[in-house]
Amino acid sequence: MNQRFSKVIYQARKDKRYSQRKLAKLMGVSHTYVSKLEHDYDWPPSEKVIESLAHHLELDEFELKCLAYRFTAEDKKISKELLKKYKRMMSVLHRYMWNNPDFALKVFGEVMENLNGGGD
Repeated sequence: MNQRFSKVIYQARKDKRYSQRKLAKLMGVSHTYVSKLEHDYDWPPSEKVIESLAHHLELDEFELKCLAYRFTAEDKKISKELLKKYKRMMSVLHRYMWNNPDFALKVFGEVMENLNGGGD
């Protein structure tokens, strides 16, 4: 999942052989909006747009939301609770990941592997 949101939806649209106009019509948006999404001009897309893209392009909605840096209301609630409970540890972890991007990528890679069923 090292790809960019815009490139994933562009490639998925091409794979389905949809024009921007066709995808836009399916989604109920303008073709210029689809173009903007594919070129990172209109950022970040709404959750509704991400869900529609996932549906029409047959993509994993969770992965698209991750690529678009979208958090649900429940994600925000959980994050707040974690920050309250582990405030000191979270700030240390954030700082360590910021200073060690390879470690951060490893952590996120393991999280995604577990989410995809690989960590049983």
